[in-house]
Amino acid sequence: MTPPPPASPTTHQVGARQATRSRTRTRGGPGGPSQSSSRQRYSSEDHPLSPHKLSARGYHSFKCLEVPFHVHKRYTFLRELGIGAYGCVALARDSVLDCNVA
Repeated sequence: MTPPPPASPTTHQVGARQATRSRTRTRGGPGGPSQSSSRQRYSSEDHPLSPHKLSARGYHSFKCLEVPFHVHKRYTFLRELGIGAYGCVALARDSVLDCNVA
């Protein structure tokens, strides 16, 4: 079997693109937005995921394989099931339905 002939320099390749680079600045630097302390939106007490805010809404938190879970109080953490490309899976007990859920 013979190799295909080399393409001539004038041959157009379908789908070939040159990379372009944006010349606009979006963060920092001269003329960009300032990096001041006004960036923080919540204090640690006012954050929506703070323990007392979660508790007031009927939620609690636990960690499974170092991944934080914020779930309704009806779910009780039992054990880790695994971790993969799409996230972490935990086994929990649903006290309302009286069954295990993942």
